[in-house]
Amino acid sequence: MKLHVRRAAVSDMAAIRAHDVATWGHDRTLAFLDGLFEKFQRLLEMPRMGRPREAVAAGPRSLRYSGYQIFYVIKGGRVVIVATYHERRNLAALNMADRLAGL
Repeated sequence: MKLHVRRAAVSDMAAIRAHDVATWGHDRTLAFLDGLFEKFQRLLEMPRMGRPREAVAAGPRSLRYSGYQIFYVIKGGRVVIVATYHERRNLAALNMADRLAGL
């Protein structure tokens, strides 16, 4: 398996980083991001470990990490990260079509 992080998911992580640095400081934010990237690596080892999210859209799965949901799909031997949303966000109201377009 290979990992691919879509551009929109990179933007999600940049926004998380900016918020967390302002709120929690640089060191704590780096520790959070290190843990997030470790979850990505675990997905490569066990890609089906996340739960299906058919209620949000057809195809994605999600895995929880420290108050966030990592949304991803398994496609063509790759784990594709499509979004990282805070778990308090109204997930039922998400429009994942843009995030999943072209997969």
